[in-house]
Amino acid sequence: MGCKHYPKQLILDKPDAIKLFVTDFDGTLAVENGEVSAENRMALQQLADKGVLRVIATGRSLFSLFRVVGRDFPVDYVVFSTGTGILDMKTGDVFTGNVLQYDDVAKLALWLQQEHFDFMVHQPGPDNHIFYAHQSHTGHHDFLRRLQHYTNTDIELLKEVPRQASQFVVICNQHEQHIENIAAAFPQYKVIQTTSPFDNHSLWVEIFPTGVSKASGIDFLATRFNIERHQVVVVGNDYNDIDMLQWSPHAYVVADAPEALQQVYTSIAHSRNSAVAALVRQLMPECSEY
Repeated sequence: MGCKHYPKQLILDKPDAIKLFVTDFDGTLAVENGEVSAENRMALQQLADKGVLRVIATGRSLFSLFRVVGRDFPVDYVVFSTGTGILDMKTGDVFTGNVLQYDDVAKLALWLQQEHFDFMVHQPGPDNHIFYAHQSHTGHHDFLRRLQHYTNTDIELLKEVPRQASQFVVICNQHEQHIENIAAAFPQYKVIQTTSPFDNHSLWVEIFPTGVSKASGIDFLATRFNIERHQVVVVGNDYNDIDMLQWSPHAYVVADAPEALQQVYTSIAHSRNSAVAALVRQLMPECSEY
C-alpha cells in the first residue's frame, strides 16, 4: 500500500495544528533490540523545536524501556505498559492508573490455570517488570523465551500471585479462538492482543483493568495540556496500538504493520526506513534537513 498524504489544510495552512505527537516504540520508532535511528532522534528534536509535545506509547515497562534508551531520550512523556502508567521524563514523576484488585487477580489466575494457559501476572507499576509466572504442562516456546529473557536480567520472579496486578500477559497458540475465549469470559476487563516482540509471531493476550489503554494515557496528557484530538498525531505498528489509532483522527501505521491495520489507517514508511522521521517531514515540510 502506498503512502497517503496528510490533509494539507490541517498542517500546511495551519503550522501550529500539531500540538502532540505520539509514537509507539518497538517496530515503529525503534527496530530490532530497541535501536532508534539518528534520523528518528533528530525528528523528535525538531518536533520539540516546533513546540510539539512528544510522547512514546509503548507496551514496554519502564525497566524494559530504559534498558535500550537513556533517561535523556528526546521525548517528554512515556505512556508505558500499554497505559498502566505515565512517566514525566523531565521530572521523573510517575502517574499510575487502575490496578486489578485481589478478587480480580484470583479469578483470572484460576480460570487461566484451568484452561491450561501459560501466563504472567505483573505487579502494579512502576515495578510491573516483576511478575509471577504460571507454566502449563507443556510450556509455550515463547513463554519460555520470555522467562529466559528476564532470568538474564537477574530479576527475581514472584513466587506467589500478587494481591494486586497491573496486567496479565497470556501466551497463546490459536490466535482468534484464544483471544475470543478470553474476551468472552472476562468482558469486564480490557483484553487486547499484541504480537510477541521475541519471535514476532506468537500471540500475546494482555488483560488490564477497565479504562487502561494507550489511548487513555494519551487522553490524560491531552486534557492536562488543553490539547484537542485534532491536534494529536499518532503512529503505531501493531494490534495493541488500535485504541490510540482509533482515538486520534490523524492516525498512521508503518508499512510493515499487519495488512488489516494498513487497510484502515494511513500507511507511511517501513519502520527500518526511519518511518517517524519520514512522517515528520511529511507533516512539517520545513523539517527536511537531517
